[in-house]
Amino acid sequence: MQIIGGTHKGRKLIGLNGEQIRPTGAKIRGAVFNMMAPYIEGAIFLDGFAGSGAMGIEALSRGVSSSVFVDSCAQSIVVLEKNLQKLGLKEQSIVRRDNFFHFIKKTDIKFDIIFIDPPYAMAEVSEMVSLVAEADVLQHGGFLIAEHDVLVLLKADERLQTVKQKKYGNTIISVFERM
Repeated sequence: MQIIGGTHKGRKLIGLNGEQIRPTGAKIRGAVFNMMAPYIEGAIFLDGFAGSGAMGIEALSRGVSSSVFVDSCAQSIVVLEKNLQKLGLKEQSIVRRDNFFHFIKKTDIKFDIIFIDPPYAMAEVSEMVSLVAEADVLQHGGFLIAEHDVLVLLKADERLQTVKQKKYGNTIISVFERM
């Protein structure tokens, strides 16, 4: 896996191994960052379910001011820290080993862009849009981007409107904007 755009384009990342690991592929990463290009510069980015950190590192490479990485898996945190160290991005990063649901309820950080790519089998995936809205962690005009299985229906919330959905094989990228 490698960074596909920005100042670190072409740099390789350490990946994670395992049957439950499903990193966001280059095609989907490219599509997400092409959609978000006008909003990236100076943004505060949250990479929920961060894994190796590819999305948050891609965001840093493309100009966000900082990325916050959240993952509950110890192995993911070790790999993520190594990737940040390797690319010299630790100063622009906050790494938290935490459950996404717990983190989002307790953080006082207001994000411009939140990207979530939860395990497809996670039962609570459909509730994440309302959870983010209720937690009030997204700036007005900010975006929640969710990568999810085509069989999962994510419902908009009165505070978060669906602005785009795009299908890539068995994956859908849903983009919500905070009103």
